[in-house]
Amino acid sequence: MMAKSKVLLVHSSAGLYGADRCLVAIARELVGRGTTVHVAVPEDGALVGMLASAGARVHLLDTVVFRREMMSLRGMVGMVLRAPVSVLRLARLIRREKIGLVHTNTGVTVGGALAARLCRVPHVWHFRDILTEFKRYLRFYEPFVDLFSTRIIFITVAVRDHFSSEGIKRKGVVIYDGIPVQDFQDTAPEAPIPPLVVTTVGRLAPYKGQDYLIRALAKAAGEGLELEAYVVGDVYGDRHAFRMELMALADEQGIGGRVHFEGFQEQVQPYLEKCNIFVMPSTRPEPLGIVILEAMAAGRAVISTDGGGAVEILEDGVTGVLVPSGNSDKMAAAITDLAKNDEKRLGIARRGKEVALADYSEEKMAASVADLFEEVINVSNQ
Repeated sequence: MMAKSKVLLVHSSAGLYGADRCLVAIARELVGRGTTVHVAVPEDGALVGMLASAGARVHLLDTVVFRREMMSLRGMVGMVLRAPVSVLRLARLIRREKIGLVHTNTGVTVGGALAARLCRVPHVWHFRDILTEFKRYLRFYEPFVDLFSTRIIFITVAVRDHFSSEGIKRKGVVIYDGIPVQDFQDTAPEAPIPPLVVTTVGRLAPYKGQDYLIRALAKAAGEGLELEAYVVGDVYGDRHAFRMELMALADEQGIGGRVHFEGFQEQVQPYLEKCNIFVMPSTRPEPLGIVILEAMAAGRAVISTDGGGAVEILEDGVTGVLVPSGNSDKMAAAITDLAKNDEKRLGIARRGKEVALADYSEEKMAASVADLFEEVINVSNQ
C-alpha cells in the first residue's frame, strides 16, 4: 500500500514554473497519504524549500537532463562521460532508502529511468513536453522511453499524440495538470478600459513568441487602441541577448514606454489580476500552459495560439480565443476585438473561470497521479 511505500521523484531543475509547482502538489498529496517522499533535483533553488515544506526529503543530485546545448559533439561527449556516475548515485539512493517507485517529472530527464531499471524498481515517466527541439531524435528516443517505463503520464492528448509508438501510448494515461484553485476563488475584477492592459507570462525565448505579441500590440496601438503591457518572465541561464532584443523591438515599434518587462516573478497572480486580457503567443505547440489555466481562473479573457494543449483547454469564442501562431496581424485583431467588446470579453472570462475552477484543480491532478502510483506499486508487489 502507498502508506508503507517510499517514492523518489526525479526532476530537471529547481525553479518555480508550472511543472515545478505541480511536482510540489504531487509531493504534498503523497505525504498526506503517508508515503515517504524523496526528491532528486540537480541544483539548489526556490523549489527546494517548497518541497521541504511539503514534507519531502530533497537530494541535490545530477538527474541527467538533456539540454539544447548538448546537441553538439562536445555536449554529447560531456553527458556520456558524466551520466554513469550520476545514474549510479541515483541508484545508490534508491537502494539505501528502499524506494518502491521512481517518478520522472519531465521527458528530458533520463537519469531516473536508468537508475530505476538498474535497481529493478517500477518507473513512471511524466511527459510534460512536446519535444520539438529533439524531433529528429525521437525515432531513437521512443524505444528507450517504452523500454524504461512501467507507466507513462501525459499532461495532454497533444503530448501523447506527438509520439508515434503504440507501446508508449498503451502504457500511457492523460492526467491534466492543475492549479491551486482556492487561490483564485475571489480574484479582483478587471479594471475598466482604457487603457487596455495585456499580460503574458513565460520564459523569454524565441519559441514563446513575445516578439509577435510586441508587433501585435504595436499594430493595435497604431489603430488607436490605448494600451499597456506586462511581459513577465526571464531568459534561461545567461541568454540575456533575447531580452535585449525584445526591449529593442518594443522601442523600434514605438511602444517601448508601454511594454514593461517585469522579469521572473514567483507570484504571477497580481499580474493576471492587473490585466484585461492574457495572451499566450507561443510559436510552437505548448504542452499545456499552466498559466493559461491561471489566467482563466483569475477571470481574464485568454488569447492563445492554436496549437498543443491550448486547443484542449480553450473552446474558441467560448472560454478563450485561438489565433494562428506566428501571425501578429491576427493576434492584433483578436486583442482589438476583445478590447472593444466588453460583453464578449467578460463573457469569455466568466465562462473560462468556471471551467478552470471546476476541472483543473491541482488537488485533482495530484490525487490522480498518486492513485496511479498506488496501482503500479500494488502490481509490482504481487
